[in-house]
Amino acid sequence: MGNWSEIFEKTKQQVVFTSERYIDLHFRFEEPGLLSGYVQSVSTPGMQLTEFFLNACQTFCLVDEEPKETAESVFVLNGISESNFHNLSSSLRFNKNHHNLQYNQQFGGEHIISSPGFHALYHLRYAFFKTVAAKR
Repeated sequence: MGNWSEIFEKTKQQVVFTSERYIDLHFRFEEPGLLSGYVQSVSTPGMQLTEFFLNACQTFCLVDEEPKETAESVFVLNGISESNFHNLSSSLRFNKNHHNLQYNQQFGGEHIISSPGFHALYHLRYAFFKTVAAKR
């Protein structure tokens, strides 16, 4: 789940269950006075479902610093996000109750969350996406 303990003052990670073919992780984080949230991730071979929830006191920005080729499937349950990618001339806006399938050869940029609460489900591993696309 990355090294978020270097970013946030308070973090807690819990491995709920793990086996050879399945892992369930819960992760909570908080920066007092700024934001708090949690990530719950369930992984099986080839697929991963991640629930992501943020509660922020103000607009904030998440940054993907290293551009890479990847794909994501995101369903926004609550909130608004605007993404700016280095290789796209205009931003992409994601709203509550919308599904977004994102593919980008240079997936790196910033994601501005402008709502106090942001809640989304992310799924699809890029390796799985490539195998499905290759079969077409």
